[in-house]
Amino acid sequence: MVEQFRRSGLTRAAFSKQYGVPLATLSWWLKKVKRASSLPVPVVFSEVKLTAPEESTNAWAMEVVAPSGLRIRCREPLAIHDLAHLIRSARC
Repeated sequence: MVEQFRRSGLTRAAFSKQYGVPLATLSWWLKKVKRASSLPVPVVFSEVKLTAPEESTNAWAMEVVAPSGLRIRCREPLAIHDLAHLIRSARC
């Protein structure tokens, strides 16, 4: 109902009248969805397996390999909040 209201372009009163939804009910759902979208996203932890680094002339300061195969390699150490942002953006 909330998505339908948002797509309609109507005011709350006009939407309520047109679809037979009490104005108080529509307002309640809009507030509920707004509150839910402002809650922080839960953090999910994954197991990390450490392996010995391979001998290479192109040594990386850090390398993260996700189960999906995504690799993040950095020549210099990366702050944890920057690394977290990269991983979230990649959705691995």
